[in-house]
Amino acid sequence: MNVVMHGSGGKRVPWVEVSLTLVDDGVTLTVEDDGPPFDPLSLPAPDLSASLDGRPVGGLGVFLVRKVMDSVRYQRREASNRLTLSKRVVGDG
Repeated sequence: MNVVMHGSGGKRVPWVEVSLTLVDDGVTLTVEDDGPPFDPLSLPAPDLSASLDGRPVGGLGVFLVRKVMDSVRYQRREASNRLTLSKRVVGDG
């Protein structure tokens, strides 16, 4: 949603590609878009001790992704942003 809202400037339809790759012990999700360069991992961690009224809007999604995923990487490749999230999944056997 952020790519659509912020990456296109409201002037064009953005290109977004989402892929999910299953591997033996986990999954990798890749989100790639043609918006302006933006590294969400450069955002500061939110101040969780602040009151809800005192917090700025936004930033919790990136915080939660970093906490839940095993690996989160950002790359700027040619004219695209690429965010890659990986999670190891251990099955029941």
